[in-house]
Amino acid sequence: TKRALLLLMACLSLTGQPVHAQTPQPSLSAAIEIPSTNVFQNEEFPLTFVVVLRGVRAEKDIGVSSLPDGQVLSIGPLSELPTRQFVDNGQACEVRRSFLVARARAAGPLEIAPTLRVNVRTGRTHIFSGAEEIVGYDIQPKPLVLVVRPLPDSGRPASFSGAVGQFSFDVDVAPVQVA
Repeated sequence: TKRALLLLMACLSLTGQPVHAQTPQPSLSAAIEIPSTNVFQNEEFPLTFVVVLRGVRAEKDIGVSSLPDGQVLSIGPLSELPTRQFVDNGQACEVRRSFLVARARAAGPLEIAPTLRVNVRTGRTHIFSGAEEIVGYDIQPKPLVLVVRPLPDSGRPASFSGAVGQFSFDVDVAPVQVA
């Protein structure tokens, strides 16, 4: 078995390709959804990342990277939405959606071009560990360009702090009976 392993390693080093190179690329696609591409500076808005898997099984978590840094775009934690599964032409399909709340810190055009990392289960067993092999794929959805508008100066109250969005407050008073 040691000789067979050395022979296999020699073959791999000669070809320069992994044993599973014949496996076709999985069918993965991605998109970014946003309610509007026109936002005000400091206005919170949801960014939704959609990944469609066709005929493959993937690990639960999908990674998001290559977003603008915190000086340009403030972002909240990534949350998973319910997964939708269906069959299309006899092929199992799955739509995964994740979202985060973002806020543009400055006015002007802002390009959002993330990389989404999907770890796909290959269905093959690792030769040494016996665990199922998992291969990572990076997907780049079509970049999104936002028009970030500055807050208007006219009609701004003197006490304006720069907060933009929809707010609600709950107030409790205690005691409710006074002398």
